[in-house]
Amino acid sequence: MLKRTLWTILLSCQLCLAAPLPQLDKLDQPGVYLSARERTQLLLDAEKLCRQRGNVEGLVEIECLRVAKLTSGDPTFPARLTALRARLPELNPGPARARIYWLARYYAMRTGDRLSEDKFEELALAEPNLPPVLKARWLAESSRPDKVEAHLKALSALYHSHPSSQVQWYWLDLQQRAQRGKDLEFSLALARLQLAEKEGWLYEQFVALRRLRWLPNGESYAARWSAFVFSLKASPLRDEMILGLSRDTIDRKEVERLLNQLQTPLSALKRMEELFRSRTGMSQEERARGLLKLIDAYRKERNVEQEIRSRVELANARNNVGKIGEAVQQCRAARQLRLDHPAPDPAWATDNLGALTQTLARYLTTQGFRHQALDLLEEALASGQAPRAYDRSWMHRDCLQLAKESGDVAAVERHWLALVDLAPQLPQERIGWTYRELYEQAPPSQAGRRPQLLSQARKWAEATLEADLQGNYSSGLQGDTLLAMILREQGDRPGELAIWRKVLDKGRREGDRNLIESGRTQLMYAYGNNGEIRSEEDRREFTQIVRNALQDPSLEANPRHHYLDWALQLARYGEPETLAWADEYVRLSTRDAEQKARAIRRRAQVQMNFKRYQAALASMDEAATLSPTRPGDWVERQRAEILWAAARKQEALAVLRADRDRVLASELPFFAVIDVRKLAEYQEALEQDWQAEYAFLLGRFEALGEVGATGRNATLFDWLKRLAELQQWDRGREVLQQHPWRGSALEKNTQQLQGYPAWADLLPAKAEAPVEKPDSLSQVLDELRLGRPDLGQLISLRSTNLKHLQSRLGANDTLVTYCSFGNQFYVLGLRAEGGFYRKSALDAGQLQALGQRYLSSLNADSRSEAEATLYSLLVEPVLAERPEQRLYLVPTGGLWELPFGALRDRQGRSLAAQAEVVLLSSGDLLRLADNDWKPYRLSQPLAIGAPPGADLPGAYQELEEVARLLPDCQLRRGAQATTDVLYQPGRQWGLLHFASHAHYRLDQPTESDIQLHDGDLKLKQLSQLSLAEHSLVALSCCQGGATGGQRLDEPVTLATGFSAAGAGTVVANLWKVDDEVARTFFASFYRELAAGDSPGRSFRSAQAECRKAYPNPRDWAGFFLLGNPT
Repeated sequence: MLKRTLWTILLSCQLCLAAPLPQLDKLDQPGVYLSARERTQLLLDAEKLCRQRGNVEGLVEIECLRVAKLTSGDPTFPARLTALRARLPELNPGPARARIYWLARYYAMRTGDRLSEDKFEELALAEPNLPPVLKARWLAESSRPDKVEAHLKALSALYHSHPSSQVQWYWLDLQQRAQRGKDLEFSLALARLQLAEKEGWLYEQFVALRRLRWLPNGESYAARWSAFVFSLKASPLRDEMILGLSRDTIDRKEVERLLNQLQTPLSALKRMEELFRSRTGMSQEERARGLLKLIDAYRKERNVEQEIRSRVELANARNNVGKIGEAVQQCRAARQLRLDHPAPDPAWATDNLGALTQTLARYLTTQGFRHQALDLLEEALASGQAPRAYDRSWMHRDCLQLAKESGDVAAVERHWLALVDLAPQLPQERIGWTYRELYEQAPPSQAGRRPQLLSQARKWAEATLEADLQGNYSSGLQGDTLLAMILREQGDRPGELAIWRKVLDKGRREGDRNLIESGRTQLMYAYGNNGEIRSEEDRREFTQIVRNALQDPSLEANPRHHYLDWALQLARYGEPETLAWADEYVRLSTRDAEQKARAIRRRAQVQMNFKRYQAALASMDEAATLSPTRPGDWVERQRAEILWAAARKQEALAVLRADRDRVLASELPFFAVIDVRKLAEYQEALEQDWQAEYAFLLGRFEALGEVGATGRNATLFDWLKRLAELQQWDRGREVLQQHPWRGSALEKNTQQLQGYPAWADLLPAKAEAPVEKPDSLSQVLDELRLGRPDLGQLISLRSTNLKHLQSRLGANDTLVTYCSFGNQFYVLGLRAEGGFYRKSALDAGQLQALGQRYLSSLNADSRSEAEATLYSLLVEPVLAERPEQRLYLVPTGGLWELPFGALRDRQGRSLAAQAEVVLLSSGDLLRLADNDWKPYRLSQPLAIGAPPGADLPGAYQELEEVARLLPDCQLRRGAQATTDVLYQPGRQWGLLHFASHAHYRLDQPTESDIQLHDGDLKLKQLSQLSLAEHSLVALSCCQGGATGGQRLDEPVTLATGFSAAGAGTVVANLWKVDDEVARTFFASFYRELAAGDSPGRSFRSAQAECRKAYPNPRDWAGFFLLGNPT
């Protein structure tokens, strides 16, 4: 009724009225519900009326109402807010100005600007003529803990001066939130429901019932909540309530049943969103398949923001099950989309470039690719990808950890000092914790500042504790937790316990369940020592706290479940009640199957403590039916412990070995989740060779290269610790000589091993020791990086990663990077035995001119002067007199246009005839440093191209020959050559061969494309392709490797684009070649590859055959291989 009245008033306003603004206030107040369509129409009608009257304030209010409904992170919000703020000077004081200020407050809150948030809130609430209900809603919305008391007083005064049910609704709302966790919370929630029922407010009844069902004593309201929704007639309001029900439902089948009850069915896309983005109990694989479908739908709709969001969700889902390669691929694709579609306001965007970069860096770190991760983060910091101090602080934290693991002392100090500078700019609730982290992480050179940092952390904690105990909870009892932690570290246990007793006593006096539960939990933690109770006195105290909690008559199901979890620790001390407690714990674990399975496994542990082994194993079997285990899960270790305790020792050992083998066969070895210590203990007890287990695992981890570094270091550390316990110092030296320690001097494990004098000479020098003098290449690299940081960042060659790169090079390999600096040209070389460099007086312009003269005379039979000069500059310094040598070349600028293989010596021998020539991008160099190169294995090949509109009969025939040469190759040519083929969900292409037109865009390189039948595959879309982890891409296209004359240090081309998108190896051409030449080259290349040869050797063989058949360098020299040749 009220809705119809409102509509009538708005549409029948007389011209004598100033504007329909009084009615606009009721749009979002209690008792008024409009569907999205009705709301839109209402605002359109109101806008038309305001324009007729020239009512500027009315138009501004309408725009504010529209902007306020934008979804969180909507990219248009900042620009529309800026436009509104620009109109402030022309507005009279009143509601229109207030609404603009309130939107600005929301923006400041979302972007972490606390000072601006407070300023705009004050301005909005101070504007005159604010409707009381609007002011009440705003006061209730702004419920930051440190403002609750002031806002409650303001709402009380507002209600007494303007008594109405609407104002009362907001007053009760804020009172309820202020009493969260306290005895009055339920009564206030019930009062809100009764008010809504009295006034006949349907949507408000739904909201109140939803809140009641989650409160203690509110279990009965869950069924009433659902019944209330289905008692209503079909309508848009009922549909919205059903969606609310589905989003609070765990079981997927129930979600589908609810969605089927909607009056207006959802579109296929919206239905998928509700299914795969709700908290449904589906498997990770099912969720991944659903997200892939969503990504495909968003890509077709060109909905970039939703595609980015879905890719991030999919990356997280794959990471959760150990599919790190897939997580990296999806995160790279999301980051590339953001690069192609920058957020107008990065501070506002949910998935901004900085956040995506940081997520990608963390996945790369998990894979073991620390150099790539550190380089990515430092580039993000240098380019301003993290606009807020809070975001920058997390990036610096990650950089600090990576630098410590890499042993980069200078980087550790640089990022630590950056965090010191940032600490005062962080949100108030993070400052104290940051000072404590800085105290713990201080590098040796800053050790003198540690006492000051700990003092600052303690000062913050003491001030925050006082605020917490005043009832503000501005930092959620963080001050108390931090102060207790500091006191524990300082050995002041009585002071730590006194804090939590003070919290507990205050909670009991005030009936505040939050304080009571915090105090009890922290006291249990202090006495229980995380499961290892230290003394009989502590056990008595711990037991008394648990008993008091469980005997509390007001204790509801959820907190009781929490205390039972703690109480089960007493089983190991023979507390007989724990058997009954374990059964109750299982009964109360009703959230989902995963929680139930964990509870049953806890019961199994209790049963084992009381030597009820058969019952314990039966519990383990019961849990397995509810929640299957993953490789490396603690569950199998628990089963082994039960079997061992039951004297079934061989079975226990077999369980651990089987789990070890499952881990090694999965993608998880780098997590070091294998309990090698337990395996060795069991073997030692059974008089088996326990050290063989360590040796076996070390061999497996070392075979994985850098990816297995975490597992290798953890296994080696554990072996050495065990040998130290047995005082087998000579055996420890043998182990270290066979398996050198690779941890940096800054890591805790290294520092612990340095404490054993018998092994000190086999470990890195302590961090305090003077840094040894750098060699000549290290020194020139540091000088170049200091002189031109952007160049150093690009080539990713630094003094601290030379050893890593050196260890990756074979006896016949030479890594070469070229760079111009002022009027000097540098050739920087690295071999397994050491580094070297050569400097020539030549600036970038002169080098560019040399290259152009050489290219113009490429057809000549004899060497030109330009070719001779280039050979002496680029090749002579690095070519060694070695058979089967391989040159890794990292060009820069115009050198990317040169066919290096065609350069000839005085005898007329081309470089391609003397060495295997491989080009590397900066990304390839990082992957080499991180040992992210694995031998290529031919899998899932696809030959695609020659669409009907391209008119390429030669390419059409070439594709057929490629498909014939490659086993199980899919052939898609003509009308079948579509982009959809490349995005098949669940398929990861191991080889892609494109034969089509390629168009290079010098004005917009990321818009360069490969022509297909249903549209062009653009360079900026390459990161979205599903490529296998070590894939190969061949571009038989006229401009696949063309730079278009770019003057960037590393040009953006289709070849480098595929490399950045994850292709391990790319074969392309610098210029267009004849169809017969291309067919000859690729026929030879794929014959060798299909026979099992490496991409590098296959490429060299194909180029040699092509050179023999077509001697002109214009025919054969344009082909190049970029990336991993192995």
